[in-house]
Amino acid sequence: MNILLIEDNPGDILLAEEALNYCQLDEYQMKVIQDGEAAVAYLKTLEGLGAPAHDIIMLDLNLPRINGLEVLKFIKTHASLRLIPVLVFSTSESLKDIHSSYSHQANCYITKPVDFDEFVAVMNHVTNFWKMAKLPTQLVA
Repeated sequence: MNILLIEDNPGDILLAEEALNYCQLDEYQMKVIQDGEAAVAYLKTLEGLGAPAHDIIMLDLNLPRINGLEVLKFIKTHASLRLIPVLVFSTSESLKDIHSSYSHQANCYITKPVDFDEFVAVMNHVTNFWKMAKLPTQLVA
């Protein structure tokens, strides 16, 4: 599983890395980008590849420079990126944030747990689900 984590909080990045180590994935790679502007720049480099470079994108909403909703809009308006499932992974429980995320075609919205054991459980559920799901391997016209 190839994961792109777009997250600015060093504590949440460390939690995600540690939780993934507990998830007993056969193999995974995680690339971390820490602000929205850098995420958009990186995603622009992926546009011409024709196949998704990541199996899933885990996206925080509260990012510096460009917020997570703007990053989500960018992803979902580019044909070469829109097939990559985007999981909004945020501390916000705001109904406005949840609605906006789904309105901009997020594949799911998950509120980040603060407890480590709960965080591991959520990451385990997420990775197990997306391992079972059929993911696009090439662009469909």
